[in-house]
Amino acid sequence: MTRTNDKPFQKDLNNIIFLMFLYFLQAIPLGLTGSLPYILSSHKVSYADQGTFSFAFWPFSLKLLWAPLIDSVFFEKFGKRKSWLVPIQYILGFYMIYYSSIINQLIENDRYENKNPNNIYLITCIFFAMSFLAATQDIVVDGWALTILSKENMSWSSTCESTGGTLGWFVGNVFFLVIESAEFSNIYIRPFLGLESQNFGIVTLETFMKFFGYVFLITTTLVLFFKKEESNQDNADTQNYSLVETYKLVFKIATLPSILKLIIVLFSMRIAFSIEPLSFLKLIESGVPREKLGLLAVPLTPLQIILPFTISKFVSHTKPFQHIGKAYFVRIVLSLMFACWVYISPVFKFGETYSGYFYLICVVLQAIHSTVLYSLHIPIMYFFTKISDKNIGGTYLTFLNTVSNLTRSSINTASLFLASFLSVKYCTHSNDTNLNAINLNSSFIQNLYRLKKQNDCYSKEDIQNCIASGGKCESIVDAYYIQTLVCFMFGLAWLIWLKKYLIHLQKLPESSWKIQLNKIKLN
Repeated sequence: MTRTNDKPFQKDLNNIIFLMFLYFLQAIPLGLTGSLPYILSSHKVSYADQGTFSFAFWPFSLKLLWAPLIDSVFFEKFGKRKSWLVPIQYILGFYMIYYSSIINQLIENDRYENKNPNNIYLITCIFFAMSFLAATQDIVVDGWALTILSKENMSWSSTCESTGGTLGWFVGNVFFLVIESAEFSNIYIRPFLGLESQNFGIVTLETFMKFFGYVFLITTTLVLFFKKEESNQDNADTQNYSLVETYKLVFKIATLPSILKLIIVLFSMRIAFSIEPLSFLKLIESGVPREKLGLLAVPLTPLQIILPFTISKFVSHTKPFQHIGKAYFVRIVLSLMFACWVYISPVFKFGETYSGYFYLICVVLQAIHSTVLYSLHIPIMYFFTKISDKNIGGTYLTFLNTVSNLTRSSINTASLFLASFLSVKYCTHSNDTNLNAINLNSSFIQNLYRLKKQNDCYSKEDIQNCIASGGKCESIVDAYYIQTLVCFMFGLAWLIWLKKYLIHLQKLPESSWKIQLNKIKLN
C-alpha cells in the first residue's frame, strides 16, 4: 500500500544530500585557492605577486561567458547535466592528482632555493585552471538543482549551496591551513599520534590535493553508474533559447541604460572596500601564524550561517537599500579600525607568540565585519531578484551576479598591484647612518620618483639579496596605510554624492529592467 502522507522533504532527501555533497566538492578547490595568499605571504612574496595570483579567483566571476554553452550543448541520452558533470569532475580529479606534486615543488623551491623568481605566474595559471573547472562544475550543479528537486522543495537548493559550499570552503581553506602548519601539527597532532616532530605539517599541499583528487574520481564514477538523471516535470527547464540566442540575450541585458548605471554604482561602491584583503596579509607579514588566523574562522562560521536569516528579516523587498547607507558607513570606519589594529599589533607580541587578547579582538573585529558585509550583500541580492525579468529565467540573475563578482574581483586585484607600486622599502645595514629622507624643497612627484628609483626591496629576489648581504628591508612608504585613508575618504564621498543614484535605481519602474524578447528569438 502506497503512503500518501510522507513529508515533502523526505521525498527529496537523497537528492538534497546529493546536491549538498556536490556543492561541498566544488568548494574544495575554491577554498584551497583561497588559502594560497596566506601561504605565499608567509613566503614573503610581494604585493604584485599577490595581485598576480588574485587572477586565479576570476573564473567564478566570468562563468557567464561559457554558461550558455553548458546549457545548450549536451548528449540527451546521457543526460543534460551528466554530459558535463562527469567529464568535468574526472578532469578536475586527474588535474589535482597530477599537479599536486608540481605545485608543491614550485612553492617550496620558491621558498628555499629561489630557482625561478617567476614561479608565481605558473602557480597562478595552475590554480586559475582549477578554478575554471570548479566554476564549470558550479554551472552544471546550479542547473541540475533546478530540475532534480520537486517544486515544494525548491527552496532547499539555496540551502544545499550555502551549507555545502561553506563546509567545502572550511575544509579546503581553514582546515587545510591548520593541518598544513608544522607548528600546529607538532604541538597538537603528532604527540597525540606518537609521532616525532617534523618541519612540515601532518598534511602537505601535495597530499591534500592528491587526496581530494581521488575523492573526485570516486564520486564521479559513482555518479556515472548509479545516479540516473531525472527531471521533476513541475521544474523542467523553461528556457528554450539556442546558444546564439542566449548570448544575444546577455548582450541586450548588458546594454540596458539602467544596467549600465547599476554597474557604475556597484563598481564605485566597492572601491572603498578594496583595502580589506591586505589587512590579514599585513598581519602575516608582521609574524602572526597563518594557521591561527585561519582558526579564527571556526567561531565565526555559526555566525555566518545565522546572519543571512537574521538580516533578511530587516530588509524590505520593495526598498532593499533603505538602510544600506548605515552599513556602508560602519564598514568604511571598520577599515580604519583594521589599519589601526594592524599598526599596534606588535604590542601584543611576546617573544614569538601573540597573546590570547590579540586573537580575541581579531574575532570581534571579524564578527563586526561579517555583520556589515551581509548587511550590504543581502539587500543587493534582494534587489537583483526584484529587477530580474521573470520571462528570461535564470539568465538575467546569473548576469547580475556575474557583474557583482567581477566588480569585486577586479577592484581587489587592482588594489594589490597598487599597493606593490606605492610601497617603498630600502635595504638597510647596521652601519647605515642616514636613509634617503624626503626633500622638503622638492615637489611631491619628485620625492616619489626619487623614492621609487631607490626602492631596492621591491621583489622577493631583491629581499633575498638584501638578507644575503647582511641587510634588512625596512619600509619607508607603506602603501597599506595610504590606501586605507584614501579608501575611507572615497567611501565618505560615495555616501555624500553617489549613494543617491543607488536609491534612484531602486525607484525605477519595472519596465526599465526589461528587454524586448521578440528581438532575441531567431526562429
